[in-house]
Amino acid sequence: MASSSSNVKNRKPLSGTDAAKATENKRNRVKGLNSELSNVKQQLEITKNDNKNLLELKEQLEQRLEDCKKSKEQIEQHLEAYKKRVEETLYLKDLIISGLARKLQSHCC
Repeated sequence: MASSSSNVKNRKPLSGTDAAKATENKRNRVKGLNSELSNVKQQLEITKNDNKNLLELKEQLEQRLEDCKKSKEQIEQHLEAYKKRVEETLYLKDLIISGLARKLQSHCC
């Protein structure tokens, strides 16, 4: 550290032209940094909006999933009821057929 402070002390003052160039370079550097900062702020805002939109989409999808689960349960209940009706219908059909077969046998033979 001592060597760098001695460099500052030993530095020659800049001429008017050199000082103006150095000042202009610093201004340009500050402009560049401000521009970068502005870009980063814009990207941050875009990212915040994207995150908000993704959270909303996630909530919508979770709700749709719940709705689908409820629909699936209802469909399964309807399917079970339908299966029972089909089984009952087949049983009644078998009873009718066996009853008709007995009547036919009694009339034919």
